[in-house]
Amino acid sequence: MQHCKICTHPNVKEINERLVKGDSNRILATEYGVTESCLHRHKLKHIPQSLTKAFQEIVEKDSFDIMSKIDFLIKETEDIYTVSRNGGRDLLALKSLDSLRNHYQLLINISAQLHANRVLELELLKARNGETDDEEKKEFEHNIKILSTEELKVLIRIQNKVNNQTDETIISDGIVMPE
Repeated sequence: MQHCKICTHPNVKEINERLVKGDSNRILATEYGVTESCLHRHKLKHIPQSLTKAFQEIVEKDSFDIMSKIDFLIKETEDIYTVSRNGGRDLLALKSLDSLRNHYQLLINISAQLHANRVLELELLKARNGETDDEEKKEFEHNIKILSTEELKVLIRIQNKVNNQTDETIISDGIVMPE
């Protein structure tokens, strides 16, 4: 009878925690010197699904709580701005606007990180399924044919903005700004 290599591994507790968190089997296999299939079997046979599901629910609840708190802060700051602006207290109104800008920047950063994580998950999934970048490129080229020349120019400007991290305003109030 074969023994589970993960259950007898010196770092079993850490491996279990990372498996429950959803860390990649490929990364864990490399870090701990075991095979991906060993990790997969261990997760299926020795880590209860209920534990993994409970952890995911906690993560989702915490994420929701944080977003609720940010929403509350934004609402409060907007209220302070409105009262200050209407009351002629311009300095406080300006400080409120600055605070709002910081709240929105936080949301942008969170959104960017979530997007980056999702892109990484999709890339890992594609790699597991044997999909190649060539297939994705062909699909993109096929789908992009519906765009007009002007729309393609805007898309290129947006890509350049993202790649170069510039502050250029490309679209304001639904209007494409000139270059």
